[in-house]
Parts: sequence; structure tokens; C-alpha cells
Amino acid sequence: MKQWKTEIFFILIIFLFSLTGQLLFNGFFHFLSLALIVYLSWHLYHLKQFYTFFTTQRRVNGFVPEGFWGFLYKRLDEQQNRWLQYRHNKRRIFSHFQQAFKHFPYSIVILDKSWKIRWHNKASETLFNKNGTIINHYLKELLDHPILHEYLSAGNFDVPLEIESPINKVSILSLQFVPLSTSFSNQENETLLLIKDITSAYHLDQARKDFIANVTHELKTPLTVFSGFLEPMCEDINEFPEHWGHYIELMYQQSLRMNDVINDLLLLSKLEMNKSASSNEMINMSELLQHCISDTKLLTQVSKQKISFQIQKNLNLKGESNTIKMIINNLMVNATKYTPQRCNITVSWYAESEQAYLVVQDSGEGIAARHLSRLTERFYRVETDRSREKGGTGLGLSIVNHALLRHQGKLKISSEIGRGSIFTCIFPKDRTVIESDGK
Repeated sequence: MKQWKTEIFFILIIFLFSLTGQLLFNGFFHFLSLALIVYLSWHLYHLKQFYTFFTTQRRVNGFVPEGFWGFLYKRLDEQQNRWLQYRHNKRRIFSHFQQAFKHFPYSIVILDKSWKIRWHNKASETLFNKNGTIINHYLKELLDHPILHEYLSAGNFDVPLEIESPINKVSILSLQFVPLSTSFSNQENETLLLIKDITSAYHLDQARKDFIANVTHELKTPLTVFSGFLEPMCEDINEFPEHWGHYIELMYQQSLRMNDVINDLLLLSKLEMNKSASSNEMINMSELLQHCISDTKLLTQVSKQKISFQIQKNLNLKGESNTIKMIINNLMVNATKYTPQRCNITVSWYAESEQAYLVVQDSGEGIAARHLSRLTERFYRVETDRSREKGGTGLGLSIVNHALLRHQGKLKISSEIGRGSIFTCIFPKDRTVIESDGK
């Protein structure tokens, strides 16, 4: 290496200098000591310079020596150039994002761990009706709402908070809290708050819910009368001409199907209007699951599917027993409908990582990935004709999803074509109770 050659050259100079001193003045060691002191002083000087450049990030300017120090100075200068370029690019990108967020139509606020505002964009001043900056104001002062206080205390930001605007009570705001990791923020426990005015969407959704509730309620009575007349006609079907008998049976079947759809819509509307469970009774999940499994086995006597279960008997749940039973029945009936004969259905109930899991797994044909995110939508069907043949209303998973939300739970669906489907209901820690005696 070139650096080694330079250092060896310096050592040879020192040796020649000492040898000259021996020949002229008979003082080899005196000249050697003097040369070593100069050599060490040279290294100490550059060591101090290198330390200064490295710690203060000053640029390497001036004379650059040969040897190892020249090599280190050049490498340090290259690193400094890369760092300066990186910092320049980072500042440029940050400036672009800052300018974009300042003119963003939604309010964007950065909060510290005490919910004090550290940064905000222009739209936030209009939202809070402030002519100047709102930095160092507390969010709880600007949005003095009891629901907000409870929401922040709970610390669960998975679902956005919807509250009335502090300026205009007619307006509805959606607050989405996003915890910022320290890799993006110099301060710990900072939170990004995105506030949107969803008044139009809120009222539109409310109008849709009211329309569905009212229409289904009004259809309930005439449909009951209609199917009530068709039922005895089907019992005496032989008294009618053959071509009329077919039409009467078809009308009766469709009236029953429409009645199922209306009942499911009414149930779904009820679940949407009441987003919290009305009771917190202790549910013996072991007994409830075994009862539901026994009921489902009656349905599988014809299709001959095999149902196996793994139940943690000492794990119970707090909530509405009828609603939880409805969740279990919907998932299990769904599994029996779409699982081929003599295939397996597995039901599991267990606790893990301070949460409770209800899992219904089938070995059916599976569902393509593009459908998974939409399965909980109303009337969404993977295969329309096949679903109708099975007698489904297209509302089962939507009902399950809303029933879980009433219990602060969530539904996770995973599936692969040819490998079956897994429906997992996840319940939070405060809904679960584990009996210490293991019974």
C-alpha cells in the first residue's frame, strides 16, 4: 500500500538522521530521540486535527499530508461530502413536505406526550377559529369534549374519533391519531393528528341507515301477510293446476328469502345504531360454544362435514350473550355452506397475548385475495349465483363485523384458493375473564 511506503520512508529518514548524528557527533541515541519526538509530535498534531474535524464536522481544508493521515483525511472528507449531500436532500424533502402540509385542505397537528400542539398547518387555525398560531395550546382546551378526554385516556387509536366541531355544532369532525416513531421525530411520544370535516358523509351515511331501517320496517308487515297466504297454498299445492303449483312454490321460496334479508337488515341497522354492548354479563363461552356446535352438527348430518373443536374452558367473555351466539352461529353456518362433504371444520377458543381469539377454520375451496377486504360489505358476494343457491343473504359477515365492534373486537379473515378460509374474532383484554381455578 502507498500509505505503508510513506511511513517506511519516514522511518528510514529517522534512521539516517540518527546515523548521521553518530558519524558527526557520536550521538546516535540523542539524534534518534529527537527524531522520534518530532515524529510523535507530528502524529499527535494530526490526531488532534482529525478528532476536531470528526467531532465538529468542520471541513478538511488546507495541506493534506501523505501517508496514513492523508488517507484518513481523504476518507473523512468523502464522508463529510456524503453527509452534507444527505442533509441537504433531507432538508429539501422536509421543506417540500412542510409546504405541502401547510396548504393541505385537512387540519394537521403534531402533539407532544401531554397533548400540547408543537406544529400545525394553516387549516388548523381556521378549524379552531384562531387568527394566530395555536402552538403550545393544549388540544383538550381547543376541543373541550368529554368523549375526547375518554378517547385519549383509553389510548386505542385504531378507530377514528367522530365529534362535533367546537366552532359549529352542526359540523362533524373525524380525528385520526397516529403515534410517531422516534425515527421520524426528535421527540419521544409525539402524535400526528389528522382532522377532517365529514359532515356531508356523516349525514349521507345516517340518511342511508334511516332509509334502510324505515324501508325494511315498512316491508316487514306486507311481506308477512304475503308469505302467510302463500304458506297454506303450498300445503294444498295439489289442488292447483300443475303450472300454477310451480309458480306458487317459487313465490313462497322468494318471500321467505326476502323475509330473511329484511330480518338481517333490521338486525344490522340495530347494531349500527347502538355501537356499544348494552350489557356486560359474564358469558360461559365453553357452554355456549358447545351448544352452538351441537346445533351446527344437526346441519352437517346431510353434508357430513366433520366438526372438531379446541376450547379453553376457563376462558369467559363479558358482553351480550345473544350477540356473541349470533357471531358464532353465523361463522359456523357459513363454514358448513362452503365446505365440501366429509371435509373438516375446526372451532378454536383461546387466550393469547392478553387477547381472546375465536377461530372458525374450514377446508373449503378458499377465497381469492382480491375479495378478502370486501367480505364484510353489505350484499357482497364472491360468487353471486353460488351464494344464492346456498341461501345466504349476503349480510352475515357484515353482521358479524358490527357485532364484534359492539364488543370492541375485530374480524380478521385469511384465505387461499384450495386451502380453505380462517375467520378470526379478536376480543380485547378488558372483555376476557380467565377463571383462576381452571374450571
